[in-house]
Amino acid sequence: MIKENKIQELFIFQLIFFALFVRLLIILISDYNQNVFFIGDDAWGMHIAGLDVSSWDKIEFFDQIKIPYISFIAIIYKYIYPSYLLSAFISLFTWIFSVYILIKILNLLKINKKIIFAALIIYCFLPSSIIYTSSTIREPYQLLVTNLLLLCLVNIYLTNNFLKIFFNISIILFLSFIFYMLHRIGPIFGIINLLIAFLIIFSKFKFKKIYFLNICLFVFLLTLIIINFISYFTFNYSFEQFQKGYIRAIEIYQNGLFLSSPNSRATYFQLHNFENFFDIIKFIIIAFLKYNLEPILSPQKINSKDFVLIFENLLRSSIYIVIFLFTFNINNLKNIIYIAILLVLLLTEIVWSIGTNNWGTASRHHIPSIGLILVCISIIFNGKFNEKK
Repeated sequence: MIKENKIQELFIFQLIFFALFVRLLIILISDYNQNVFFIGDDAWGMHIAGLDVSSWDKIEFFDQIKIPYISFIAIIYKYIYPSYLLSAFISLFTWIFSVYILIKILNLLKINKKIIFAALIIYCFLPSSIIYTSSTIREPYQLLVTNLLLLCLVNIYLTNNFLKIFFNISIILFLSFIFYMLHRIGPIFGIINLLIAFLIIFSKFKFKKIYFLNICLFVFLLTLIIINFISYFTFNYSFEQFQKGYIRAIEIYQNGLFLSSPNSRATYFQLHNFENFFDIIKFIIIAFLKYNLEPILSPQKINSKDFVLIFENLLRSSIYIVIFLFTFNINNLKNIIYIAILLVLLLTEIVWSIGTNNWGTASRHHIPSIGLILVCISIIFNGKFNEKK
């Protein structure tokens, strides 16, 4: 058994090493061509913006002009060396760290090594992941922060030590701030993880008869805190449309996305006009489906570049189907950490889908949740694997 584990660990190491080599090759080619495969405007645009800001006398992280991530790149360029290679290599090391965190999570959950190996094949070689984690864009960092948030949840689940629970709660709050530096809606993901953490803590107590009350309390707090947080957060950081109400804010934001690129082939939403609460619920459901399936739902717009995204969407959809089919298995319903991770996954992807209107951007927003969906499916397969023993 020990020898078999060593061999499997060797395979995992070789897999990661090969994935690293592929990404290094893409970085070198991108730097030579001064363009990045498929995402040149976004990735090279971040690099150019970082170069521009690095020439400023004073670089501020928080202002109305740019996202904090640009300031991060600019500081690297200003005080170390202004090179695309440097920023891309830092993104690559960030991705390597995210792999380590994912493996740590799977080991803590006692996932079988064969299942870990299968999960890592997807994590390392999903085409969009290879491209996005080999460039200067924010997704490798968002992926790492998402994995770290998940690690905090797993640590809270596995311990009864109050100090350890408090420490992990503090880390979640800190990571919420880091996520803000990567995306202005980032703290919402931190709040989702924080409230799921409290749900896990509630589950540790023997309140069998009032689980329903706990769930109601959790949903109420989630809604209340997110609404109030967004109100404070967005009024101070240039999202004045929230003053007109949350339904109208989503409408204005989505319409703004469409008007900024009305002729984009990849756009899957037109102008919206939400009349009531039911309109927004219908929009969220449709947005989530399109976010996960497009361009499959728009065959008339598909070209050869989209085949990779179609493959990935079919793979992701298949994983979702397996997850939902086995979620109602009594053992999974009793598995608190599985339910917690699934809730984080669904809420995270719903938030991303609400702010997305084309499948190119959707492919980027899928990156941070890769670890979440793979941990969910690994728990299911691990349960089935153990049943066969």
